Amino acid sequence: MSYDDYIGAKLASAPPTGIDAAHGLPGLFPHQDDLTAWALRRGRCAIFADTGLGKTRMQIAWANTVHRETGRDCLILAPLAVAPQTVAEGESMGVTITHCLDGADVRPGITSPTTNACTASIHPASAPSCWMSRRASSITKPRR
Repeated sequence: MSYDDYIGAKLASAPPTGIDAAHGLPGLFPHQDDLTAWALRRGRCAIFADTGLGKTRMQIAWANTVHRETGRDCLILAPLAVAPQTVAEGESMGVTITHCLDGADVRPGITSPTTNACTASIHPASAPSCWMSRRASSITKPRR
């Protein structure tokens, strides 16, 4: 057995669990379009894109497609300062995103909470069936 075969046998492989659907939103750059399509096909994945590469637009296209194709609700978790930006960016793309200030604001469709209290107040029985988490890429960068 070669070393490559040995390592290959140890790698865990998760089969794709996503959907094969085009997001259908205009205005994405080719790299954003490709990454969004890949994330939709994979299902369980993460997009680690650097600052300025359009993570917000990609997550909106992803969430909108999941909601449209599956009928599931999506919860976009974002840093405090990013939630309002996500709502505004969604509007510019023609996607309605509810800005959740507390649990009473949660609506069917796509929701982006502002506070941890909002996220914690969502009862599991009424929680969206599709979750997406997003963090600013700067927290994954090494400090210099």
